[in-house]
Amino acid sequence: MSDIRPPTPEITIEEINSTGTASTLKELFFWRRTVTMPFVQSCRRWKLNGSILHLECLLADGHTWISTNFDLNSCIGNLDGRLSWDSGAFSLSTRQETARIEGTVLVGECKRAHSEDYVETRLDLATLLRNNDGVIVVLAKNGGHDMKPSSGAGPDFSDFSAHPAVHAAMARIAQMTANHVAKQMAASMATAIADATAAATASAMGYTSQSMEAMLSNIGREMAAGVD
Repeated sequence: MSDIRPPTPEITIEEINSTGTASTLKELFFWRRTVTMPFVQSCRRWKLNGSILHLECLLADGHTWISTNFDLNSCIGNLDGRLSWDSGAFSLSTRQETARIEGTVLVGECKRAHSEDYVETRLDLATLLRNNDGVIVVLAKNGGHDMKPSSGAGPDFSDFSAHPAVHAAMARIAQMTANHVAKQMAASMATAIADATAAATASAMGYTSQSMEAMLSNIGREMAAGVD
């Protein structure tokens, strides 16, 4: 099976700001990523072992491949002798020796309901399976993402942060957060300076008043002594 490098996955950054009172000012950022890639273009070397699909998936960086697996029983079932996305546990009523992968198509002999008959049936995995940065997920029939994780250990997502779009978005969030912190610090410093100035002014006025009283008292005593 030839390796086909898929286009760079689309990454969407959604940013929402919300502001509270001055004392509880917060800037909240919500970001969402969409990195699902077509099954055929981003998966290779797949093989079936029982109900487990073993394969290699391309990460969002566009060049790193990792080994992963996905349990087809989690999303494919037997509906009266027909493989279907509408249920699960297809292997329980499918002859194991007949279950196989032909291209991207799952093939097997499935048992009919209320019968001992088995019927060969097919289901194209590429229809709804997608690669989400190294994890196989199921595309919901309405076009959304069911996002069912693979049964194996998940891949290392450290490469995702290196994507230019994510890096730029995180840098923007960091800058806005820094600006917000700077504004809070400036406001706190202004309040502290105002309080300190008021305290210093009050202290200075008190000291001046005491000094004036002492000076006037001395003048009064000197004048009284001169009269005597």
